[in-house]
Amino acid sequence: MTRVKNGRKGKVSKGERLSSMRTRGFGVTNVDKMLRKLRALEKGADVKITLENPNKQETNRKFITYKVSGKEYQKYIQGVRKRNPLMDLGG
Repeated sequence: MTRVKNGRKGKVSKGERLSSMRTRGFGVTNVDKMLRKLRALEKGADVKITLENPNKQETNRKFITYKVSGKEYQKYIQGVRKRNPLMDLGG
């Protein structure tokens, strides 16, 4: 049977099957996520890290996202750069 939803024609999923539900991140701890991000940084990929906002006066922004460059992290590992780019978060 063809259902029309929001003016569209064609079939629309009812969302009843597990494959159509969002299951990404299910059962993954914060430690697992951070380890994956560190492995990605070691390979040179850029990573975004979300932290609580240290400025409690900004009530509209409970969390802040920082971008860490994978190339800068690789330079730190190789000894070219003296400071760890992860230590620059929030500063």
